Amino acid sequence: MQTAFERIWTGYVAFATLGSLNNDIQAHFTQQESLLDRMVDMINSKAQYARQNHGTKKLGPNFMNDWFDDPAGLLDELKASGYIIPGKPEESPIFELMAFTGPMFHVFTPPEQKLWHDYIVSIGPPAKVHTIGLEKAMLYVVDKLRQRQSGSPGHHARLTGYDPRNKQTVTMPIGWWFEEKFSDSVEENDYVFLGALRNPVNGWITPGNAGTSPLITQLLSGNGDMAQAFRDFVPDHVIVPKPDQTISGPYSFKQILSMWVDDGCRIHNMIEPSLTSQKQAAPKGRLPIRGEKGTPGAPEIAPPAQKYVRPHRVYGMGVPH
Repeated sequence: MQTAFERIWTGYVAFATLGSLNNDIQAHFTQQESLLDRMVDMINSKAQYARQNHGTKKLGPNFMNDWFDDPAGLLDELKASGYIIPGKPEESPIFELMAFTGPMFHVFTPPEQKLWHDYIVSIGPPAKVHTIGLEKAMLYVVDKLRQRQSGSPGHHARLTGYDPRNKQTVTMPIGWWFEEKFSDSVEENDYVFLGALRNPVNGWITPGNAGTSPLITQLLSGNGDMAQAFRDFVPDHVIVPKPDQTISGPYSFKQILSMWVDDGCRIHNMIEPSLTSQKQAAPKGRLPIRGEKGTPGAPEIAPPAQKYVRPHRVYGMGVPH
């Protein structure tokens, strides 16, 4: 009886002393904000100023300014557009924007950057990455640029290309090439645009050489609207024909364009026709001459015949003395 009373008394003292500890513990776990909630709160706290700094820039189908009305949707689109790699903050391009040379430098405090890091880790592991070829990646770039090209003054420049509907070469503004419906297939419309873009007559692209293509070396090298648009990333894993060990995916639109140009501006896996013509017209090497060292089994060509010189003859008695 004494033992039972001691147990009851001990329990009474414990609850009387600790009060609502059990409820407090439950509340701690049930009321603690999730990482997503904290991210939403952080974006909301910056929305007032962020809306004044993004102008007409787009992310996915919407203007950046509109995304601040839907912070959770903004986070989803950052993931869909390749800025966030779920489970891999160290590979997520969003942190490049926060770096010293990025446009979002000093926008987020160190604790806020830590929140970004923890949130990205929390939404992993990453889903299986879809793999595409370089040509398909270029179609993705064209498709995304089409969504944001409407009304852009830079797209009044003209391109000469082939219109498959009437089988004629036409010269029209870039906006026309983006918007015109050449086929019921979106992919084929993209190919028509790429056909005009890669046409050497326009002078914007040098097929086979991104380093001498003015579109890449001039228009996309600064901080203009077009250059900034080409800093977006292709979210899929892209198989490139000649991997550069110094560059790893995800690749930016500019990197995809550069690799596509270096690979011959392929459309339906066919390089730009002028490159084919150049290869056919390439000068042939000198055929080796018979007896030349280091050319076993090579065709033999006899050396040219020596010029015939008539021998000098002395008639009569020769030189008088």
